[in-house]
Amino acid sequence: MTAAGPDHWVSLGTALLVELPLAAWLLYVAHHLIRLSLRRMLTLSGQSFTDLPLWRMPLFGVPPRHRR
Repeated sequence: MTAAGPDHWVSLGTALLVELPLAAWLLYVAHHLIRLSLRRMLTLSGQSFTDLPLWRMPLFGVPPRHRR
């Protein structure tokens, strides 16, 4: 069933006020948990931890390749 008439505005309002903030919050929480897990892994493996962006952190303990 599709929204028609006044239901259209209710569904649009719900999406803007509930669903989009919830999706943004869930992305933030997932990002934070991944950073914490990687930080803990680096600490336990004895590697020095620097505050790197998530996309520059080593994945699953694989050291990064150095460019020549």
